[in-house]
Amino acid sequence: MHSLIPIALHPRIRHSCIMSAEPPVIEPCPDGLTTQQTALLTSEYEVLRLVLSHLPCSRLHSARAVCRAWRDVADIILKKRRLASWQPPLWDTETVPAGEPPAEAASRLVRRLLERCYSEPAVALFAQSLKGSAGRRRQVPRIEPLLPPGCAAAGVSSLSGCVATPAAGAPLEEQAGDRLGVLLIPRRPGAQVGLCLVRCRSPATVEQVRPQLEDGAWDRLRGALVFFSSRRGMHTASALARLIHSEFGGTVALAGGWVDLLSPRAPADAALLVYFSGPGVRGASAVVDEREGGTRPPLDTAGAAQMLADLRYPAADTIGFMSACCGRGGYAFVPGFEAAEFARVVPDVPLLGVFVNGELGAMTVGGKKHRFPTDPDDPMIMSYTTLFMVVNFCGEDAREDDKSRGDRNGDRAVTRN
Repeated sequence: MHSLIPIALHPRIRHSCIMSAEPPVIEPCPDGLTTQQTALLTSEYEVLRLVLSHLPCSRLHSARAVCRAWRDVADIILKKRRLASWQPPLWDTETVPAGEPPAEAASRLVRRLLERCYSEPAVALFAQSLKGSAGRRRQVPRIEPLLPPGCAAAGVSSLSGCVATPAAGAPLEEQAGDRLGVLLIPRRPGAQVGLCLVRCRSPATVEQVRPQLEDGAWDRLRGALVFFSSRRGMHTASALARLIHSEFGGTVALAGGWVDLLSPRAPADAALLVYFSGPGVRGASAVVDEREGGTRPPLDTAGAAQMLADLRYPAADTIGFMSACCGRGGYAFVPGFEAAEFARVVPDVPLLGVFVNGELGAMTVGGKKHRFPTDPDDPMIMSYTTLFMVVNFCGEDAREDDKSRGDRNGDRAVTRN
């Protein structure tokens, strides 16, 4: 004969019941539970924890709705994953078939990524090419409803093309058709990744910008992506970039530019800022300019990528961003040349980017306080250049000497093949 044996509340599992044979009379333990009940309860919790620990985050959130016991165990697993530092970013790309709304491709791609994500993402970034669908240029996918609670999403769309990295593949430049690339950045110890729509006057001041970021993010800024989609937004983005460059002595990695559409949609005088801050973050950016003559020395794609590779950031914890002039890519070189050159010199690092109508950024490789001279009418907006930016989640104090850390990482470091 079987009966339902009620068991007192467990510190981690408030309600639990076990189907078992009627037990014999056993002396109770001091806390009110019998020895047999304690053993059964511990065994049940361990089995449940082991089973649920194999689920990705998307399935784990669904399992939380079964009962309070499952919810408590799932919360413990999610908390441990948030504190883990080994979870790498996830990325993938999707081709948008002709006639299909971008929202459907985005939903399919995000769901596929979440099925492989075992750590809750902090931010989801996407880049979209709309070259093959001028009639759908105002359709920007909304991926926020697909993401877990607390995960922010931002993206850029361009009629000139985008750069994205398929899962277990090399970066691709798409300038002829529709493509969508998504990057999920997990929560990492010592790292703060966020986004906001910044509105500031020119010249910008710290007092104008600091309140628009999360607490403490401005003071520990290590990298920034700045995008805008209008001429009024260009003045805001340029003022913000000049403030970042001057406030931190030219050591904060900086990239971005003028795109066709922003998500979330920004007011005409606002710029989208994606920031990377905290002691567990390192960043660097390099500017490619192959024009000869003038006052700036030419730097080819391989040379800029090699300067970033020389930093020896571990590839497993590094992500890359690219913003290139819309006149480059397949119009100036072999299609896909710059993304392929970056992947050759800096292997195994996912690259996400977009072709822009005006590039914004600075040269910060090696902590140098130098950047290329730019348009005299707007010192932070460049033309016919390509910017590469890498962000590394080192999980420790980023001010430590880069060379010594590279020696410790050994073969895991990012080096030229």
